[in-house]
Amino acid sequence: MFNDKVCALCNSNSIIPFFERSTDLLKCSHCGIVFDTRNLFYKNYYENDRIQHIDEGKMNARKRNVKQRRDLIAPYLKKDFSLLDIGCGEGLFLQYVNKFVGSVAGLEPTKIYTNYARETLQLDVQQGMIETADFNTKHFDIVTLFHVLEHLDNPNSAFDKIWSWLKHDGLLVIEVPNIESPTARYKRENWDLINPEHRFHFSPQSLRFFLERHGFVVVKEFSRDFDQYRTSVGKNIRKLLFSRRQRYITASLKNNSPGNVNRASNNKPPSLYRKTKKAFGLPLKALMGVIVHKCKRSDYIFFVARKI
Repeated sequence: MFNDKVCALCNSNSIIPFFERSTDLLKCSHCGIVFDTRNLFYKNYYENDRIQHIDEGKMNARKRNVKQRRDLIAPYLKKDFSLLDIGCGEGLFLQYVNKFVGSVAGLEPTKIYTNYARETLQLDVQQGMIETADFNTKHFDIVTLFHVLEHLDNPNSAFDKIWSWLKHDGLLVIEVPNIESPTARYKRENWDLINPEHRFHFSPQSLRFFLERHGFVVVKEFSRDFDQYRTSVGKNIRKLLFSRRQRYITASLKNNSPGNVNRASNNKPPSLYRKTKKAFGLPLKALMGVIVHKCKRSDYIFFVARKI
């Protein structure tokens, strides 16, 4: 459990509740980091308990996801570069990016994911945590961390190691949930990404502060969602239009609306209707995803930073 008097990242004692009545989520008013003080998950959870099987049904969505990530960093990839993906999961990103760089390696705590990456995808993946991993200093041109930083026990010591693994002017690519995103501000403590597995919560400002503190300078900033070009139109509209005041107005209207009761119907729409809706819906979802991305209203922060 974290010390609720001192910031775990910058050691400031300027700690305040993140929400008005929050006891679990605290914010450092100096660096802006939000941290969860609840009991945390331990090493065994990530090694054995977190994932019980490979979900083949989610593979297509994950493949689209890693392609979007690769497209964002395409200008930084070179044929003679070496790349390390920390928290690489099944290895799908490494598999996809492998043809764009000279060599790839992965680090993954979960045994079942590591075995899949090694045996099925034939990738060079180590099982373990950053704290116990051992790579040569100044070995990699690029290190990627997609939804890893928020899970770490000690981000400061982890980033000291990552900095040492990168070559001079090496690149760090990092993605984390954005605690200041429209969805997070709308749902507040009920946001899906606020859970004990996520120990730290970043905004673009606090992530930039953290990276600069550890010897990196941000060279590119993006806003992104998981499978963002297939996110529902309604969710994207809310991201584009949301304001703090609107949350309470919308909730009030929803709770007091006469049509809010028994609105659902047991009758399924005709098959032709569903097919037509899907045919027109996918392009519209993709367009909305582009607009949300361009307006930086997505749920994730995606930074490319350079070692200095």
